[in-house]
Amino acid sequence: MVDSLAKGLLLGLSTGGFCVGACAPVMLPYLASRHWEGPRALLLRGAEFLAGRLVAYLVLAGLVIGLGPRVQTSPAAVKAAAAVMLALSLMLISHGLSVSFPEWRLCRALDRSAPLRRFPFLAGLALGASFCPPLMLAFTYLLTVGRWGAGAAFCVAFFAGTALYVLPLLLSGYLGKLPSLRGAAQVAAIFSGVWFLAQAVALWMRT
Repeated sequence: MVDSLAKGLLLGLSTGGFCVGACAPVMLPYLASRHWEGPRALLLRGAEFLAGRLVAYLVLAGLVIGLGPRVQTSPAAVKAAAAVMLALSLMLISHGLSVSFPEWRLCRALDRSAPLRRFPFLAGLALGASFCPPLMLAFTYLLTVGRWGAGAAFCVAFFAGTALYVLPLLLSGYLGKLPSLRGAAQVAAIFSGVWFLAQAVALWMRT
């Protein structure tokens, strides 16, 4: 157990930069596109996002330990990853539209919808399940574990190591206090969603 914790933490600390690169296109436009009321609101959104990532890691650990290498290479797994990315892209586009055109009835309805109210958690869930290099390394280790307890410990420590790099993204929420930057972030959210949509389609067509 201690060995799993140490390896997970070291992997998270050594690859956390990749996590920032993966999370920034989603969380930076989201956080900077609104005027948040104080640090408590930002910390709450950050906690939801990190909780989503942790849940994704633990679920994937169970799948990898239970199913072995098939979970990484099967067409069903690739299509599932594409579906997750598609959902993330649609949430980003919907968020960008809802904050850009709040006077539109459809946009007001989108802003009140359950997925957008839970956007940080769902985004964390989607990004935590994405096929990124650090996660592939984590998969490789989990294939050698064979026990859920050790695998869960590894994932919790891995999550803790990467979270240290992701937390500074919360500071981007203060950019939303400036109307010009807030407007740019609203447009960026839409374009980022379109980019993820293209990636989801390309991943789906690969299988």
